[in-house]
Amino acid sequence: MQNLFDTLKNILSEDKRFITEKGEILRNAVYEAGMKMDKSLLKMLLSNAATKEKFFQEVELDGNKTLVFDKVGFGWVVSNKEFLPDSYTRYKNKIGLVDGNDQYISNSNDVELVFPYKDCVLVGGQTKDDQKRNEIFFNKTLAPAAVEDEIVIAENPEVVVPEQPEPPAEKPQDIRYKIVWGDTLWDISEAYYKNPWRYKSLAKYNGIRNPDYIISGTWINIPAE
Repeated sequence: MQNLFDTLKNILSEDKRFITEKGEILRNAVYEAGMKMDKSLLKMLLSNAATKEKFFQEVELDGNKTLVFDKVGFGWVVSNKEFLPDSYTRYKNKIGLVDGNDQYISNSNDVELVFPYKDCVLVGGQTKDDQKRNEIFFNKTLAPAAVEDEIVIAENPEVVVPEQPEPPAEKPQDIRYKIVWGDTLWDISEAYYKNPWRYKSLAKYNGIRNPDYIISGTWINIPAE
């Protein structure tokens, strides 16, 4: 296998896309090119007997023989820790969990996540009302264990559906008021808020520069409590 690694390094060094200014192999660039079936990369791999035998399979279709590129096998070799063991790009460009063979779990089909005890739903959101709400979990035990730490399997599948939270209360609408002759913001604040001193905030809310000067026939918005 080490001979294959050395051969592959020599082949990749011929393409400037795959090497740094210091002559180091860019692992991530090589891996992406392989996954995209890059024509220049495939041509280089076919030019060498060892890489051609390793990464290409001969298949027969309608009596015609053709070569098929094994990009999964190529990706496995490039991702192997023995290939460029001292390369910083291995850590810079590829981070993840590995199995007992030091292979990335994302490249394996043998992983299964099982939650044997209960389903759990977290209700949340990005609105201001959601920020004020405590985190809510809806839980239900599907198959209680007879012994602590014992994993059991539910006899019948069951779906846990969380209750939908109540919608937030609608915000009260502003009151539209038409000013008549003789009105003042002082009197309007007294009538609606029982506090005439709120006339300044009422003027600011409606963009009135001079609270003591309002025009009959115009409309203002009175904020609801």
